[in-house]
Amino acid sequence: MKIKYSIFVVIAIIATFVYSCNSSKNNTENTDSSNDQDTSIFYTAKSHSKKVKKIFYTIPSPIELNKLLKKAGVIFDKSVMNPLSNDEHYLTIQKLAMNMGTYGTDVSYARIMDQIQISLDYIIVLKKISDKLGVPEEETKDIFERLEANINNRDSVLQLISQTYGNADSYFKDNDQGDIAALIIMGGWVEGMYIALNIAESAKDKDLIYRRIAEQKMSISNLVDLLKSYPNDTLLVKYTGDLEELRTEFDKINIVYKQKEIKTDTANHLTVISGESTVSINQEQLGKIKDLVTRIRENIIK
Repeated sequence: MKIKYSIFVVIAIIATFVYSCNSSKNNTENTDSSNDQDTSIFYTAKSHSKKVKKIFYTIPSPIELNKLLKKAGVIFDKSVMNPLSNDEHYLTIQKLAMNMGTYGTDVSYARIMDQIQISLDYIIVLKKISDKLGVPEEETKDIFERLEANINNRDSVLQLISQTYGNADSYFKDNDQGDIAALIIMGGWVEGMYIALNIAESAKDKDLIYRRIAEQKMSISNLVDLLKSYPNDTLLVKYTGDLEELRTEFDKINIVYKQKEIKTDTANHLTVISGESTVSINQEQLGKIKDLVTRIRENIIK
């Protein structure tokens, strides 16, 4: 299929907004760095932040995301979420980290779809996992209390979930555990992909979701590079191989951008670039991507 549409920014797939490019306390560096390909064991928190920013640079705001799902005619499907009962099976730091990512994405998905009680249930599990990971209570207590108190405010919940990940990301980086932060990011990204690929089946406008999936071609390369930065972590090495295979399928997707105009708002110091993008992806490619994402996700949540 070939899809042509207008863009202000390229919007990523649903639910990955939880890793906002402003999520890290130290995320102030310029993303254009010559060190982005650094895969040595001396991987720094600075380069970690830059890769995270690149992965999730094109994130929709909560308002944009809500409009996207409504426009696509998405129907809520709880079966695509990681079951709450699975959290009892996560006994290692690595499993807990990956599924902090999956459950955080699930909270966001449920709340966007106005499933308030389900969101609350997942927030409780998310807090349990955060505690088991050893994130200090002073880093999370206020956020989780505010999450429960503001559950009826969709935008507040989404922003607080983002803050939860920002605090966890900073905590692990500051304690020389950047590999744990990378596992959280990977788990959330894979869960977002899995949800998007499955809800697209029932959406009224499937193409709208499919092109968001196709645009993850820009994220997966940076995700693979992030994981490669930890060559001594055997689990990350394993998932790097799986994601390399997935990246090969994304590389077959053709995306062409054509800039149309640039508008500068001097009063607000804002520049908006609009343009057109053509995405070429077929059902065979989507099928292979879905199979690979499903396989990776099953290994993460089991």
